[in-house]
Amino acid sequence: MDRTVLWTNEYLDKMRFHGDPVADAAAEALFQDENQPNIFRFLKDLARNDSPISPDLDPRLRDYFEKTGTLLCTPEEELLLDESVAFFENHGFRILGMLFFKSLPTGYMCEQPSKVLHETKLLVEQATRRVLETAQFIFDVSNPGWYKPEGSGIRAIQKVRLMHAGMRHMILKDLEQPWDKNSVKEGVPNGVPINQVDKVLTCQLFSLAVLEGLKKMGVKLSPREEEVHFFHWRVVGLMLGIEEELMPNTLQEGWYLQNQIYNRQINTVNQYGKTLNDALMDVIAQHTGKFIDRERLQDVEVFFIENQKIFTSLGIPEPTFWDKFKSDIILHLISAKDNHHDESGGKLPMRKHGLLDRVFHFISKLFGYETEKSNAFKMDAFEFLCKTILASMTKSQEAAAAGGSNAPGAPAAPFVKTKPAVEGEVTLIRKWELEGWNI
Repeated sequence: MDRTVLWTNEYLDKMRFHGDPVADAAAEALFQDENQPNIFRFLKDLARNDSPISPDLDPRLRDYFEKTGTLLCTPEEELLLDESVAFFENHGFRILGMLFFKSLPTGYMCEQPSKVLHETKLLVEQATRRVLETAQFIFDVSNPGWYKPEGSGIRAIQKVRLMHAGMRHMILKDLEQPWDKNSVKEGVPNGVPINQVDKVLTCQLFSLAVLEGLKKMGVKLSPREEEVHFFHWRVVGLMLGIEEELMPNTLQEGWYLQNQIYNRQINTVNQYGKTLNDALMDVIAQHTGKFIDRERLQDVEVFFIENQKIFTSLGIPEPTFWDKFKSDIILHLISAKDNHHDESGGKLPMRKHGLLDRVFHFISKLFGYETEKSNAFKMDAFEFLCKTILASMTKSQEAAAAGGSNAPGAPAAPFVKTKPAVEGEVTLIRKWELEGWNI
């Protein structure tokens, strides 16, 4: 059966009123405990995969963990998931870079899901923490064996799913700022916060949008690689509570549904897009200001997103022809300088392209002639940028933790101090040349 015939405007409108019954029941039980510190302590403990589930838990919470704690895979499906881990090992930092410059900003272009982020103030007030937590989640569901009972992914997914339900609960119960489910934006109803449609939109921003961005960068992907990455995030999405009927089975179905949602929900006039994107770009600029400024970062967003609505939806100034010409020169010839060194005095990784390579790449791009050599420069420069962002963010969070996260205005450190701030296997550290980066 062609599942795309189900995904009409009427069907998608209806699914905006669907939350996640299993997780919502658990959140209801959790928030009946009026002792707020207990709630946050419980959520923090969930970050540890070896933390046992207490037998004294409310039956609804225990039921949630039992129902969501196992992933049954066929041997063929396990092979696909293992291949997706290998895909992440090869392209991990580029994938994380797509999070910064494509996935998150594209989501902000949709006003209705952006309203939730704006209401909770998580990104605006704690941007570094929020970005690192999202990066950590990607690592957790991309490590070898993540889908097994002892793996890192199951508990991470349970925590995120429950936190989404908790946010939905708090927003719907907020009497000071009532949530209007029936308000309409450009023909699309608000629905409940973090509804089924917004969940599948977000999930596919981690799969389809990433694949699109990698190809835009010049990465040559085989059909099998695209298939395994899409399947990986399909499994993650189902475990996060997306209903089977709404979850695409194939890349073709996925793009059909994603474009349906884009056409319905990417807004030219967007009340929250600029605020959220400014917060994201501000925090990234804090960690890249030595070699690429904030305006150039927005150029990277525009390069990857390729949607004319980005300028009004996210409040990015639309460049003139001269701006585009100048930005190309700066972005491709200057942004990745050879003279940056790490703390040990050694050159940073990926600095194997000199000025002649940059000139060659720029001229190739100017005349529409992309080559393997010019794409290699583009990929290496982007990977270096992403490593810099994550390394600097990690150090700032560790410094905040060492200085006391309870100090006024100090950002909370989301990770346990005794563990790496962004956990990855030793093979990844070697493959991505991260020795000395404290990641």
